[in-house]
Amino acid sequence: MNKLLKYLSLLGVAAIWGSTFIIIKDTVSSYHPFALIASRFIVASLPLGFLLWRKKLNPFQFWEIGIASGVAQFMTFAPQAIGLQVTTPSNSAFITGLFVVFTPIINFLFGRNKPNNKEIAASIIAIIGLWILTGGVANFNSGDFITIITAVAISVCIVLTKKALEMGANPITLTFQQLIVTAVIGCIGVIITKSQFIPSDPNILFAILYLGIMATFVAFFVQNLVMRSLNSNIVSIIVSTEPFFALLFSWGFGYENFAIFKLIGGLTMLFAIILPEIKIRGMSKA
Repeated sequence: MNKLLKYLSLLGVAAIWGSTFIIIKDTVSSYHPFALIASRFIVASLPLGFLLWRKKLNPFQFWEIGIASGVAQFMTFAPQAIGLQVTTPSNSAFITGLFVVFTPIINFLFGRNKPNNKEIAASIIAIIGLWILTGGVANFNSGDFITIITAVAISVCIVLTKKALEMGANPITLTFQQLIVTAVIGCIGVIITKSQFIPSDPNILFAILYLGIMATFVAFFVQNLVMRSLNSNIVSIIVSTEPFFALLFSWGFGYENFAIFKLIGGLTMLFAIILPEIKIRGMSKA
């Protein structure tokens, strides 16, 4: 798989995740977030479990990193859902997107290579585009503070995933470990909150299937597969375009009115993806 195809694959992942904002917004109004996380990740774990069985892979390979990254993955969902009860969607989108900044920092703290000049510039441009797209943060509150946990957790999950893949972890095994850990924690949340797990609305069932198959099984597996040969900082820049795709779907389905400045913000984020591949004198290439 050449680099362009890998980039397009990650953009496809970002587009799929962008499409989930509308679905999740409608679903959590009548279905508890913990129940949605648990059911979504259970559905996603089933086909991966089947692949593990068919390929006779060891499900406990590098299980320590699998569990740690699975916990981090769960923490990318729960704090965001809790924060949205207090803060605005635009604040949540911007703060969540800050993982594009946290990823190089956590990479460095984990003793990995520090970002080069192009990656730093691309991260800054991505944040500028995200700010234009979402309007930045207004009236910072407790919900925003909680949402920061989501941004950090995404970065930790990306860095741990990259580390496991470099150690030789099979993408199928690693993805299964991450998804099953998230599903188990979600189930514990359902038990603690005494939430209804079996949905009564057929629309919720459809949402669970879409989120489980496309936005979890397919998206996370593709991301982990591609991440084996891409810099984790670059991966974070590409998937940070998720809010832009969310906006495109929101425009397409009539949830929001078209705004040219938001389009400019989205295009700025796309430029951030291209920047590391442009040859600029005096700036090191990834």
